[in-house]
Amino acid sequence: MIETKVLVAALRKHRFNYSNEKDLQEGIEAALMAHAIPFEREKILGGKHGTIDFLVDGRIGVEIKIKGSPSGVARQLVRYVECDAVTELVLITGRMLLGRLPAVLRGKKLTVVNLWETFL
Repeated sequence: MIETKVLVAALRKHRFNYSNEKDLQEGIEAALMAHAIPFEREKILGGKHGTIDFLVDGRIGVEIKIKGSPSGVARQLVRYVECDAVTELVLITGRMLLGRLPAVLRGKKLTVVNLWETFL
């Protein structure tokens, strides 16, 4: 079982070069593969939950946001945590405002990886 801190450390070590969300998804996929972290890309969660960018280890949802309002992103993340298969979330973003989202959504942990930190 992959721990969230191992996943986040692997993502923070990686230097992403992207101009859009699709490029960033490919970079994240490469980082996960380089660290032998099991994942499913564009995982359909079903029903009202929608499709999340990655489902790591069958339980950690990883969502990428380079655009969008904090309230819109929060609504989307709440849909994901309402899915029983998702035990916690990791949000990857370059938007400082999204780093202010709560650390817990509906009882499930949310970790924000700010892409600016990967440049430091």
